[in-house]
Amino acid sequence: MGGTWRLTRPPASWTLTIKDAYGTTVRALTGSSHEGAAIRAWDGRNDTGDRAVSGRYHWTMTVDPGGTLHANAPDLS
Repeated sequence: MGGTWRLTRPPASWTLTIKDAYGTTVRALTGSSHEGAAIRAWDGRNDTGDRAVSGRYHWTMTVDPGGTLHANAPDLS
């Protein structure tokens, strides 16, 4: 899974959280951007570096531009 999210202003930081069908966090990716875009790809691995099991996953991106904005998307299979 990879993507580019265009933001209306550069964020101080962002977190992309991947959760499994049970709501357990599998991976949390973080970063910052000074260009108004958050670009990150999930390599299918969990936080310990092991391959995540096949299944349905959900993601949430939390952006901190000085305040907090949230973006959600459909399930990932």
